Amino acid sequence: MASSTIVVIANVYARADQMNNILSILRKLTEATRTEPGCIKYELHQDLSDETHFTFIEEWTNEEALQLHFRTEHFKQATEDVKEVIAKPVEILKYKKLL
Repeated sequence: MASSTIVVIANVYARADQMNNILSILRKLTEATRTEPGCIKYELHQDLSDETHFTFIEEWTNEEALQLHFRTEHFKQATEDVKEVIAKPVEILKYKKLL
């Protein structure tokens, strides 16, 4: 069986008073990440019923590409920057693509 891609769903909840700041942080992260080798898809979505809830939907060629992403300077910087603007810890879920 050929190796399947890795899909990541990451949920980020901003503090209501930090919307402009978090959008700036997430925008920079998204733009830089889309240029990474192994990144197939990196989309940022906002919940229609809760504007403070953001969801990344990502697809990576393999686990190695995802782990390289976690070690990039822009990811490490964003991880540090969001600490002051999030309402609760970021939730990261990983899946393998089946169909």
